[in-house]
Amino acid sequence: MKKSTKGALAAGSAAVLLLGGAGSLAYWNAQQTVAGGAISAGNLALSSPSCGSGWTYDSGEQAPGATFTPGSSLLVPGDVITETCTTTLTATGEHMRGTIGASTPGSITPFVVGVGSVTGATPALGGAGSNEFTEANSGNTLSIRITVTFPAGSDNTTKLASATLDAITLTATQIHS
Repeated sequence: MKKSTKGALAAGSAAVLLLGGAGSLAYWNAQQTVAGGAISAGNLALSSPSCGSGWTYDSGEQAPGATFTPGSSLLVPGDVITETCTTTLTATGEHMRGTIGASTPGSITPFVVGVGSVTGATPALGGAGSNEFTEANSGNTLSIRITVTFPAGSDNTTKLASATLDAITLTATQIHS
């Protein structure tokens, strides 16, 4: 091999080593620090609910406000019973938005638990009785109408079904995306 070829190979190898990690080829750069500050998270909580005068029928078949007595009254498909509870909402943080829901820790098939309406929240979000709230509602006492529905289309497999109503959980869920 010629001396010039060997020299070119050596120079090329040196350049590869310098650029490839064994050395470095520096380009200009500059840095500045961005001023920071403390950051903190908000909070979302409900106080322990206080429920009113008990469960009532709300399906239009019974007299308005007819009492439903857990453990002795029997539901039929199409029935809806309601209970109204109050709780205080804590919703702190910029752009806080959420919903109030009701659920059970397990299945209560065929019955369906839900929130009929919430008062004391921001009506502008979803209209009067909406279950939505914002940080503007923090500290408000919410009146929550919980519903339990026995679906009208229930078949014979739902005869003699039972569930425990005291296992209903109110939940505030943040929905800001």
